[in-house]
Amino acid sequence: MMSKFGRRIEVIYCDDIRQELGSKFSYMGVYGSDLVLPSFPVTLPKLCIAVKVVTDIDHPFDELEVVVLQGDEQEVILGTGQIPMPAQDVFSEDGSKVIVVQTFLMLSPFQLDRETTLRVKAKTGSKDLNGLALRIKTIA
Repeated sequence: MMSKFGRRIEVIYCDDIRQELGSKFSYMGVYGSDLVLPSFPVTLPKLCIAVKVVTDIDHPFDELEVVVLQGDEQEVILGTGQIPMPAQDVFSEDGSKVIVVQTFLMLSPFQLDRETTLRVKAKTGSKDLNGLALRIKTIA
């Protein structure tokens, strides 16, 4: 039986990710559900994506790959390739041990010709996990 935490994916879209002292990361210019631009076409110097994939230690992933999908066709535009297990971190949350895999992806430069949507998916070998989407649109 899975813990109450189950499997999940957490996604943060931002302008930059900076590594700080003490194994900390700072996210600069964090976006909500929308990235609003004045017009298209535009080239963003950088768009960063922080991804954390979590599972119960008793139910590790058979395999794990994180991909970034764009548009309605869900074209893969970036991926990690297979992430080797064991994961980077194991910790206890309310007595439940979980495996946490954290990865950072960067689109740089990122050319945008029209409104689109980005999605992050964790391919786990069984059920894929879908992260929150980022809509990229104009002001109008």
